[in-house]
Amino acid sequence: MVDRAQRVLVIVAHPDDAESWAGGTIAKLVRDGAQVAYCVATNGDKGSGDRTMTPERLAATRQAEQRDAACVLGVETVDFLGFPDCEVENTRQTRMAVTAVIRRHRPDLLIIQDPKPNSSGLRTAITASWPRSHWIASIRSLAPTWLSRSCSTWGSSHTQSRKST
Repeated sequence: MVDRAQRVLVIVAHPDDAESWAGGTIAKLVRDGAQVAYCVATNGDKGSGDRTMTPERLAATRQAEQRDAACVLGVETVDFLGFPDCEVENTRQTRMAVTAVIRRHRPDLLIIQDPKPNSSGLRTAITASWPRSHWIASIRSLAPTWLSRSCSTWGSSHTQSRKST
């Protein structure tokens, strides 16, 4: 992990993923003075057992809950890319949306989930943000001087830190 990261970007696929996977780490980073921002790839419009719930209401509810949870931890910004759950694809649009968030926040530390889970939305969000992915040249050509020097993953059987080259 980067010592004393000043700007941290947490990229996840779904609302509430950040808190359930790395809430303690995020709270510690904020307490230590880092500015933390979230990028949530999907809008949270699926996953309710309530038959009266519409996708639009569910998305609005989950996004509001995500903003509230981020506020409790001291996260300054929550960016929603707005892709429907289960409909995130590895397209130029997805890659450019994630790249735009990375460029806007210019993180010293990029925290992402393990890129291996079965969720296609999660996998695509991670592929679009993982510095060792097949499209790293796209990010480097857009912002070669500030590309995050350290990326941490969580959610696998071990936590790992990867340095970009």
